[in-house]
Amino acid sequence: MRKLLVVGMDGLNWTVAEAAGMPVLKGLAAEGAVGHSLVPCPPVAESSSGPGWSTIATGVWPDKHGVRDNGFAGARYAAFPDFLTRISQRYRTYSAVGWAELHRRGTFGPEVGVRVTFDGEADGYDAADARVTADATGRLRDVDAAFVYLGHTDDVAHTVGTGTAYRVAAEEQDRQLGRLLAARGPGEWLVIVTTDHGHRVPDGGHGGCREDERGTWIVAAGPGIPAGARPPGTGQVDVAATALYHFELTAELDGRPWQEAVR
Repeated sequence: MRKLLVVGMDGLNWTVAEAAGMPVLKGLAAEGAVGHSLVPCPPVAESSSGPGWSTIATGVWPDKHGVRDNGFAGARYAAFPDFLTRISQRYRTYSAVGWAELHRRGTFGPEVGVRVTFDGEADGYDAADARVTADATGRLRDVDAAFVYLGHTDDVAHTVGTGTAYRVAAEEQDRQLGRLLAARGPGEWLVIVTTDHGHRVPDGGHGGCREDERGTWIVAAGPGIPAGARPPGTGQVDVAATALYHFELTAELDGRPWQEAVR
């Protein structure tokens, strides 16, 4: 049976991931495919979490899903639902987040089978990530498709920049990723790990048009994704398209499935 795990690591620069001790993420990258892209920036949309996760979830760009900043004004999730909502029509779905807005605003909508929400803003994102990971590891054997959000990297970059503490946060998220992978049950798992935006180096921050704050990446490993593949012309919209293709589902999206792009 086909299974899906999408893990979001908020605001993680790929250059930091490469330099850090992140063996789990690097192992997935070696096992599968890696793609890099730049997110839109003003006046199209801020290089921020609201637009970034909305693009990842829906598979369409901000001109369609309507989210241009973290205020979520103009969101059109009814017209462009997230990939878990689409998958939930046939399969068991689950999302766990520490940035509560992703559930409160409907980025991952109420049709998702199980939505678990923690509050990183109130409790700290290190604590929220630990709780998200603990909840997800207890549920992954019983779901078909999951989205798990880890936000401590973004919080650290905003607080102290992209130095040592940022790298340490990334390494902890890699260990959490390892626990998630170990908790999976049997099945043909497609694993996708991605980020919503980058951060300015070295001081942190994002929202504008610098390349380091716009830079994003996708790592995917599983059925139909050959080792060492580098899909051309990739973008955040490919996550939803690749997820739906895995379950033989189709929708009118801006992204394309990596399973087709790497043939």
